[in-house]
Amino acid sequence: MACEPYEDEDLNIGQSPPPPSMQVTAVPGDGNRYVLSCEETQYFSLLWDCAGATPPTSTASNDTVVYARAGEYNITLHASTQGGNGSSSSSTTISVAEDLPLLCDGDVAVLTGDCGTKCWTLSPLAGSVQVGSGPLESDFFSSTGIDFTQMNDRFCFDFNASTFAFEDGGETFSACSGYVPIAYDHPQDATYFLAPAGGAAVDGPVIELSDGSWLAVEDSGPNYEIVSATENEMILSSEINPCPGGGPGYFTLTLVPAQ
Repeated sequence: MACEPYEDEDLNIGQSPPPPSMQVTAVPGDGNRYVLSCEETQYFSLLWDCAGATPPTSTASNDTVVYARAGEYNITLHASTQGGNGSSSSSTTISVAEDLPLLCDGDVAVLTGDCGTKCWTLSPLAGSVQVGSGPLESDFFSSTGIDFTQMNDRFCFDFNASTFAFEDGGETFSACSGYVPIAYDHPQDATYFLAPAGGAAVDGPVIELSDGSWLAVEDSGPNYEIVSATENEMILSSEINPCPGGGPGYFTLTLVPAQ
């Protein structure tokens, strides 16, 4: 005997909620900051999806996000109502004309030597290179020292030109070539940018190097979160950028001022 499907004539799922009304407005005089607003009260759950912004998501009805890089971005608001009738969404696209200007303060000042040019190098002490399954972990590896070629590596940041230079003294210690010193052609026109926040370790500011650039270890970058920074030491966290056959994970790198 076949089973008959159960039907409840009184069951009424109802219509899906209408798309939420949303407002996205640039902060006057600041083309990198946008105010998000949804004043409707019939929704019990809101989720702003702002890929490329800081913060990238928000559940507040009113919030402000920052776009550090010039470009076009899509902003979507997902809204759900009580009663299990599902959710709906509304979207808009904004255009950010210019990169967020670097200000001579905080981590920028430390990174660039009070907004000039400053060079850093790997600390020669044990533990200056750590590798783990998550940010700031060392369950995969912790260095007991650094290779002699790494002692000559200098990572230089120029504030006024926004340029990044990797000075390797003729050879670079290569993870992707089997952990041996090699001659390496570093990009000669590399640049950097400091995003205000968004790192995976401590939600700190992120040094974004231009494509093809890296610092300290070859299979890191091109993004490095500043975990802590003083004029004498800077600790960075970077997701592994695997060599062929490599796996995922995170680096914790300790830098000191180059001599």
